Amino acid sequence: MSRGIDPLRIVSALSGNWDNTVTSIQSILEFIKTKSKGGNVPSEALLFCDRTEKRKIEEKVTLGELKEVIEKMGLEVEIAEVPTINDILKDGIFPYHPRDGDIINTRPGSALYLALMMNSVANCLQENESIVFYLAEVSPTGTSMTWSEGSFSGMSAPPSCESREFKLSAQDNLIRILKNGGAKKWEEAPGRVDYNKTKVDEFKSIESNPASDATTISYYLEQAYGKTIGYEGGTVFEELTGYELAHHCGNIDHVVINVEFPRDARTEEGHMAWRREDDAIALSAQGNLICFSCKFLRPGNALTPGQIRNVAKAIDEEIHKLEAFPFPGANPRQRVYNVLVTTTTALNFTTNAKGVIVTNLEGLSEAIKHL
Repeated sequence: MSRGIDPLRIVSALSGNWDNTVTSIQSILEFIKTKSKGGNVPSEALLFCDRTEKRKIEEKVTLGELKEVIEKMGLEVEIAEVPTINDILKDGIFPYHPRDGDIINTRPGSALYLALMMNSVANCLQENESIVFYLAEVSPTGTSMTWSEGSFSGMSAPPSCESREFKLSAQDNLIRILKNGGAKKWEEAPGRVDYNKTKVDEFKSIESNPASDATTISYYLEQAYGKTIGYEGGTVFEELTGYELAHHCGNIDHVVINVEFPRDARTEEGHMAWRREDDAIALSAQGNLICFSCKFLRPGNALTPGQIRNVAKAIDEEIHKLEAFPFPGANPRQRVYNVLVTTTTALNFTTNAKGVIVTNLEGLSEAIKHL
């Protein structure tokens, strides 16, 4: 940030994947606060949004709610509706009037928006002798950014641009991600005092022992839960998984359980599907989104051939479901992971896991610590 230019406005596309815009703006702000050492930071945000993207956003949140999220960062927000791409290409008009020191957020929206904004920067030289601007390219994971300072000095001179790479702290927010994906319902994970850690640890140890029978495992599951569970072993197993993620997995920042999405979800092949449901969804400190399915399948060491076939089939179906239904919203694939948490006995039948991490409760923390 040289030449005494203070970057006081962030300029960005506002796409249907609105959380992408919000998170990248927050990353840029935190970076500038770190580098400015008490100096000026941006106080305005100019967002360009066309009617199509606006409709996509308003299916999930109102524009008023979205503006409020950004205003809480200390920015005065203007959302400028832009013409359709066809009208822009026809008339050659894009409603951006650059200012010295504008920061252009390159992550949200299509590359065409960036091209139109840069064209506006070049065209403004007809009215100004020179202009300095910044390009902020936040990585898909939100953990790094390419910061570039560019300048035009007259119509005849070539532009100059200097770029540097910086590490960032991820600024993602799990609730924003869920809303952006259209989630309709979720619950916070059990609190630290909701379960007795010693009893939970005993259950994990007994369940992971190949010599333990079904009766013993069920007994220790009830002890961990603190009351009789009857036929609700699967539900209790899901809650214990949420408890472990929230309080005993050091890389997890936030976790929610029992997440439900609209019924109009589709598989990757485009077929109509049942409503997507995740037993737990977690956001890691590295900014990764981890989706969990929990299956409490035939615990214990005594399985008949028929039971073995049923367990293997159930495991394969659950793995297929995790792979076939991508997480809703335009989240980069490199930061979304699927995990199946199941009983130790069932681990022997996970032959088609491919891109799904499969673990028992005892090995959960170790299995996801790299995410």
